[in-house]
Amino acid sequence: MVKSFLYKNKKGLSTIIITLILILVSLVAIGIFWVVINNLIKSGTEGIGLGRLTLNAEIKSVSIDNSSNNVTLTVERKVGAGEMTGIKFIFYSDTDTEIITEDIELEQLKEAQFTFHLLMNVGDITKISIAPIFSSSEGEESVGNVLDTYNVEEQPPVPPCVPAINPCGTRVCGSVTNGTCGSISCGTCTGGQECNSTGQCSTPCVPSSCGLLGYECGGPYNNGTCFGTFSCGGCMGEDVCIAGHCQLNITPILWYKFDGNLLDSGVAPAMDGAWTNGTGTFVTGFSGQAADFAGVNGITGNVGSKIGNLSQMTISVYAKKNVASQGGDLFYKHVQYRIIISQNYVTGQIYIGGNVTEVAGIANIDNTNWHQYTLNYNGTALKIYVDGTEIDSEIATGNVDDSQWQELLIGNQPIAWSGTYFNGQVDEFKIYNRSITS
Repeated sequence: MVKSFLYKNKKGLSTIIITLILILVSLVAIGIFWVVINNLIKSGTEGIGLGRLTLNAEIKSVSIDNSSNNVTLTVERKVGAGEMTGIKFIFYSDTDTEIITEDIELEQLKEAQFTFHLLMNVGDITKISIAPIFSSSEGEESVGNVLDTYNVEEQPPVPPCVPAINPCGTRVCGSVTNGTCGSISCGTCTGGQECNSTGQCSTPCVPSSCGLLGYECGGPYNNGTCFGTFSCGGCMGEDVCIAGHCQLNITPILWYKFDGNLLDSGVAPAMDGAWTNGTGTFVTGFSGQAADFAGVNGITGNVGSKIGNLSQMTISVYAKKNVASQGGDLFYKHVQYRIIISQNYVTGQIYIGGNVTEVAGIANIDNTNWHQYTLNYNGTALKIYVDGTEIDSEIATGNVDDSQWQELLIGNQPIAWSGTYFNGQVDEFKIYNRSITS
């Protein structure tokens, strides 16, 4: 019984030991399998990480400067995953290769320009390649495959120097381009002279000045060595520049030239004249043509308020008698202003405040020559001139009376006032609204 029990227990113990051994063997096998699988997983993970990099870039342009042995490139990064930390540039010739590394974190869709001074002759470069530099998942720096290659075209040969024949021509100074050989000097100037634009030696420009020429306005000719004209400025208000000086605008407010018509050439509005007795005639005058009255005709000017109520006034007219001993009214505007001549006497009148101021005197007009008659009122005095010579003067103040309803009569006076037509010619009749003495 006891023996039988021992046998049974021995048999059970052997089974347990075998089971334990089998379990141990299984655990060892599992451990070995895990080591293998773990290595495969790590290797696969690293492989997957490298495979996810899709870096891409392109060489956009290349400029080669043979004189400096420099190469300038523009690189654009395209869309693609991965962190680019630099670029390797590989320069190839038929006999040599030069590699330059440039650290740069170039972002996607961004451009960067690089200029390199190479050891190799840039004129021998046949192609240029770029490869990315990036960091792996473990932080290690790696170089990727070539992303782009730029093939350099063969440069045309420099043409041989062909010097021009007599490139300077008539130039004696300065420089010119001598055919394909570059610039050539045509000489230099001495004695303080300078080379001008035509290649000739000349004295430096010494401009004239407004003060030196006596000008205060206008554009006088620069008679120094600068040629052309220069400006001395303008005039203020109504003044105009005459002979380099600012003067009052002396355009007449009424101006009958009598050059074949009775048109008013003064300032606007125009007040044209009309023949008093039918149609008159025009003959050769002091300037151009003149109105010929011949004692049978005259001119009426309906000037209205264009003339009256002036604080200053100048009236000028040229007249020529057909008979030296005869005279008459050269012009007359009732109770306003008048000039009448006789054989050797001249009279001028203006009306101020209803009162007449008269100037008169003997003049050398006992002939059939052209003479200029001028009645001048400057606001303080009335004067009369013949051919620029003052004949008489009287003190007067105030504005000239404005008799708008009275017509201006030239060469005649109404018969009702015992007047007669002027036997002669009249030319260049002018009225100014200011005092003019010359």
